[in-house]
Amino acid sequence: MKEMEEDHFEAHIRGVAAHLLDNFGDHSFMISNFGIRDEESPIYHILSEYGMTVLDYPGHYEGCPLLTMVMVNCILKSSESWLSLGQRNFLIMHCEQGCWPILAFMLAALLIYLGQYSDEQKTLDMLYKQSPVELLEMF
Repeated sequence: MKEMEEDHFEAHIRGVAAHLLDNFGDHSFMISNFGIRDEESPIYHILSEYGMTVLDYPGHYEGCPLLTMVMVNCILKSSESWLSLGQRNFLIMHCEQGCWPILAFMLAALLIYLGQYSDEQKTLDMLYKQSPVELLEMF
């Protein structure tokens, strides 16, 4: 069963990558992947084959979804740098199962850091209002 899930995941990610390249072939992609592993994720190996830059960020500390402040700062600076290089640079944020709170926090932090939003609570509320109900029920 797990092997079938892994095959489905790989096929799905390859389909997404092909779709992005078909529609935005002249763009560059950087993917921030928030996961639970300390080693490279499957998404890293798959998307690297398509010439996409994947940065894996382990998002668990003693079983809790959490990033260090040093890691948060690194993610914000590298994301800003990537996006400032040109309008043809896309930043994609992805999270593995169990890391949704980290993704939501980092997206809110990035929007505030880039000056797109100024109120922290309103930014987090906006993200959670757009989230699927199933994800919110898990937390």
